[in-house]
Amino acid sequence: MKKSWLASKDIIGKMETLMKEAKTASEVRRIQSVLLGAKGMKSPEIVPIVGYEAPHIRRIWKQYRKDGEGCLLGERRGQVRGRAHLSLEEEDRFLKPFLDKANEAGILFVSDIQEKYEKAHEMKVFSSVIYNLLHRHGWRKITPRPSHPKANKEKQEEFLSFFPSKGKRSARKSKNK
Repeated sequence: MKKSWLASKDIIGKMETLMKEAKTASEVRRIQSVLLGAKGMKSPEIVPIVGYEAPHIRRIWKQYRKDGEGCLLGERRGQVRGRAHLSLEEEDRFLKPFLDKANEAGILFVSDIQEKYEKAHEMKVFSSVIYNLLHRHGWRKITPRPSHPKANKEKQEEFLSFFPSKGKRSARKSKNK
């Protein structure tokens, strides 16, 4: 019978010391997955103990073989921006001219940023990509317009002239009483 790579007293000792360093439940489960595998258990036998599915346990083993003990401790989610086109520092450098201009002028045009972003990456992106980019870098300057840009003051005044002002109405009502 072939001996498992995990079935080693050295690994068992390492996992028992790592178990003392674990701070979260997910760290404990990852360490237990390797520890129980080192004690000779197969992944389907570990499933009810740890609560992970068998393929996930095998991925933990694979990662342990590749990266060692470091892959078992620490938060595993959200560390790698796998689909990101730029790192956070590159995003910051990309946005800097737009944000500086917006601070001077008081307005930020997302369409300009999107156009430049698409040219830089030679691909089309949704405007939500740009809004998420701005959100990541703390841009939250949303102000209402003081009036509609196509508003016609003359037509508004003409429309309002057909209605008596509130002052005259209330004066008439008070005289009738």
